[in-house]
Formats: sequence, C-alpha cells, structure tokens
Amino acid sequence: MSRTVTLINGQAFVEEGTDDKWRLVPVSRWLEDRAAIHEIALAFELAYENRDTARFPLYIRSLLCELQSKYGDRWRGLFDTYLESPQAGWLLNIIDANGILSGQDR
Repeated sequence: MSRTVTLINGQAFVEEGTDDKWRLVPVSRWLEDRAAIHEIALAFELAYENRDTARFPLYIRSLLCELQSKYGDRWRGLFDTYLESPQAGWLLNIIDANGILSGQDR
C-alpha cells in the first residue's frame, strides 16, 4: 500500500511500506521504479514465450545481463519487487496451468 505525500514546498513523495517499515520515496523515483518493474515483467513474459527456441539459454543470459547492466545497484531490489508483484504471480500461474495441461510439473 502506498500514498502520496506533498510537502509545503511542493515536493511530492510516495509513502510506501508494509507493517512497521515505511519510507518516503520521491515521486519521480517511484515512477521510475514502477516502469522498471513493468519492463522486467515484460522481459520475463517474452522469455517465457520463447522458452522453446534453440537459443533460449543464450537469450535468457543476455536478457539478465542487459537488465543488470541497465539498473546497476538497483537491480536486486527491483527484481525482488518484481518477484512479489502481481505480474510475477500471473506468469507463475500461466506456467503452472501449462504444466498441468501438458501433464508436466514445473
């Protein structure tokens, strides 16, 4: 859960967190993070769609290297946030459903 906080001087922040851990993030940074998480989600959806190609191992390594290079020190936190996101849950549900339909376990 998050909400916007605007200071008297006009600076806007997003208050985000769970339970007793809260932090204020500048809106611009919060928006950048949301866009990055969406990009990561789309990249993994594309990877899943191409999982049967002969060059898939090379593709996934290249994809992860590019994302790590692009986001640098922020990568780990963004990736962890993606793993907790509804987009990751959706992809896992698709993988599970396809595994059940094909008679395979994940």
